[in-house]
Amino acid sequence: MAEKPIQIHPGGSGLPVRELIIIWLPTVVYVGAIMFMATRPVPKFIHVQHIDKYLHALAYALLGGISFYSGTRSKVKHPFLLSFILATVVAGSDEILQSFTHGRVSSFADFLADVFGILIGNLLSWKLLRDPWQKTPT
Repeated sequence: MAEKPIQIHPGGSGLPVRELIIIWLPTVVYVGAIMFMATRPVPKFIHVQHIDKYLHALAYALLGGISFYSGTRSKVKHPFLLSFILATVVAGSDEILQSFTHGRVSSFADFLADVFGILIGNLLSWKLLRDPWQKTPT
């Protein structure tokens, strides 16, 4: 018997639950990895000024890209917006979690680096995933 598709939202994708789980699993696993790292002491790096901001931006660019890809594959109506909101909530949660972790510091500058990374990841994914034959409006 075929699995009956579910509706995520009115006019939704109608994809089966199993397929949606598979599509969103990389995003969920990556969020789990970010939250796990937020509970670990700060790793010792070669002293480079502001390296933590670059690492935050890189980590969240990956999250933005992965979540945008998941949103696109699951046929969400606005994958860019969904990805941005979800990843921004994760970034805020990450900073809050760090404020309760011994040896970690929560910082608004880190949050801004996260949001910058999310935007970069979303934009790069959008550019890479769009149909190359699609004409852009002039």
